[in-house]
Amino acid sequence: MPKKYSELKADQRCIYQAFTKLTYVHDDATNMGNHVNGHGLDADDSNAVLKLADRYGMTECEVMHGTDVASGAAGFDKSKEFVVVITPHLNTQGAVQKVADGEGLTKGSSARKVLGDSPDGVAWHAIYGRTNDQGAMVWRDDQRINPNGPTGNTCAVVFYK
Repeated sequence: MPKKYSELKADQRCIYQAFTKLTYVHDDATNMGNHVNGHGLDADDSNAVLKLADRYGMTECEVMHGTDVASGAAGFDKSKEFVVVITPHLNTQGAVQKVADGEGLTKGSSARKVLGDSPDGVAWHAIYGRTNDQGAMVWRDDQRINPNGPTGNTCAVVFYK
């Protein structure tokens, strides 16, 4: 039996905290967890992000390195909302091409694969982001782990529609 949302500790609920902030999502975290469980996944499985992204039409996906975000080499489109899943895990970072090196972002199914195929033991943290009217990023991280978004030596998987 998959682990339910109600069984998660407060520091394990970041996926649901991020998705409930999307302005077009009207499900509560328990309904989201039930949806994930309905696919045979634990509520805290990194693949839960993929299921919720699909459910809410977040079909666009990119992977970037935190240093590319800070340098401005990887930007975020105006007027969009994002769910960003971040890890400092070195094995995953190596799979990410740095935009600043001119290699481009990893996009689409290849980007989703970075999250879906990450090794056991990789700790991911989900946050919500959006751009304000001036194009600046606004980050919401209830747990304050990445309050400034994906920065530094991190790997970020970004979902949006």
